[in-house]
Formats: sequence, structure tokens, C-alpha cells
Amino acid sequence: MTVKTNLKTLLAATLAASAVASTATATTIVVNDTFDVGVTPFDDVSDPLDIGWTPISNAPTQVNVNTMVGAVGDPGIVIGSGNVLDEVKNGTFGGIRGALPTNSLLTLGVGDKVTVTFDLALFDAPGGPATGAGNGAGFRWGFFDAAGYGAFAQTGVGSDAANNGHRVRRDGIASLDDLMAGGSLAEFDGPNDVVNLASMPNPLQVNVAYDAEFIAERIALDTMQYTATINGTSAISLDVDDAGDPSDNLFDYSGGFFVIRTGNAQSDIRIDNFKVEVVPEPTAAVFAGLGGLMLVRRRAGR
Repeated sequence: MTVKTNLKTLLAATLAASAVASTATATTIVVNDTFDVGVTPFDDVSDPLDIGWTPISNAPTQVNVNTMVGAVGDPGIVIGSGNVLDEVKNGTFGGIRGALPTNSLLTLGVGDKVTVTFDLALFDAPGGPATGAGNGAGFRWGFFDAAGYGAFAQTGVGSDAANNGHRVRRDGIASLDDLMAGGSLAEFDGPNDVVNLASMPNPLQVNVAYDAEFIAERIALDTMQYTATINGTSAISLDVDDAGDPSDNLFDYSGGFFVIRTGNAQSDIRIDNFKVEVVPEPTAAVFAGLGGLMLVRRRAGR
């Protein structure tokens, strides 16, 4: 009776501890870039959670950390806190690319997901081409593996009803500078490959602060679910991995890239508080706790 009582007590204690452990370790931050270092390449080598950023564009572009004190850009557009990252360009399809760390956590098992969040604003840099409100049509942000395969979100473009709202699309090319640039765009296969939501900001406006999020989740052995959100409204898409294409590894983002691009627009981009978090399959901590319980039980049975 005493052994059974002790085992029941241990079971309750272990499950409770597992629940606490699951809550405490549910999320691991692999990137947390606040642009607190104002020099190229914008990553603090002493801070393992910073990453490097580079410009991508079909036209001349520059990237700089804006300290909001005499730097390029409009200091009146406030997002996040402290320094921000500005990408100032001429022409369409300019953008920035952040190099994701080589981290085994970014290789997703079934039930794992990666969440990317950042503060965002579009603006017209002083002295640059003024494009006015609405220059964020076709704005895009996406998550890619090292070979350029992945998915991205896109706000509405033009007056065509099929392109309005907000959608999640895919990109699968090796040229990292051309990611989301237009020629490689493709819809996901399947009945719910695109979700158009009229309530999404369409298009994004200049001089407005937005909260953006992108989630890549492996919901089955060969299935990824992508969720993109701006200011709380989301578009969701599913993709079944193409087993016939060995490069199409949508589950491994270690050493990959996060890309932000304006699309059919001439707006400049400002971001802050760029964070990448990995959420493991939720039962992992519980199984770990149960494994400990079985060990205790074996010892109790001696």
C-alpha cells in the first residue's frame, strides 16, 4: 500500500513538474535582434542572438541602423524602442535579408514550429522618391531554407479581386537575391492554398506602425502550415512537401534566411525587435517527465 501510495504521489508530482517544465521550456529564442549595435553588419559578435543583415534590390539600396539621432530616415516614425534598422532604396523590389543561425532547433520535427515577429513601418526617406500612402502594395516577408525554398506572405496588389487581401505563397529558387522578386512566385497546391482576407491592411500605408508575424509549423510528416499575421489578422496556407524534389526541404531552416521585400512599390522599410522563437512539440516535456517516473518506479520495485 505504501509503495502504491508513493507511486501515486510521484506520478502526480512528476506530471505537475512536467507541466511546469513544459511551460517553462516551451519556447527557445534563437534570434533577438534589437539593432543595438549601429555598425555594419549590424550584428554584435558578442551577442549570440544577433544576426547579420544585407540589402537586396533591383536598384541601388543601403541599409543602416537608425539611432534616431541625425541618421538617414524619418525619426518621426517610431516603432519598437531604441535603434531601428532602415533599408532605403530607389526603385521597386528592394528589401533586406537576415541570415538565420545554423541551429539544430531550426530543423523542425512533427509538431515543432518557428515563430518570427517584428515591428514594421514603411516610409519615404527624406530626399528620396516620395511615393505617398499606399506604396506598400505587394509587400512581402518570408522564411526560407539555405537553398531558397520556403514560404512568404504578401499583402494585396492592385485592384484585381484575386490579388487583394492577404495571402501566403511559396518560393523555391536557389537565387537568394531573387527570392519573392516576382518570377519565382507560385501558389501552394491544394484547396486552401490561398486565403484572401479583406480585413487585412491592403495595401500597407506609409508612416504607420505595424506588428508582423510569420509562423512555420510542421503539422505532419510531410505537411507544413504557414500563418502570416499583420496587426492580428492572419492568412493560413498548407503545403505537402514534394518528395520528388530533394531540395524542397521545407522543414529545415537552419542556416536559412528571413527576407523582407516591398514588392511592387518604392517604399523604404524600417524594422525593429526582430525575434525568432522555436516552439517544440508540446508533449516532449511530458514524455520526458514520464520517463523519469518509470525510472523511479523501477528503482522502487527493487
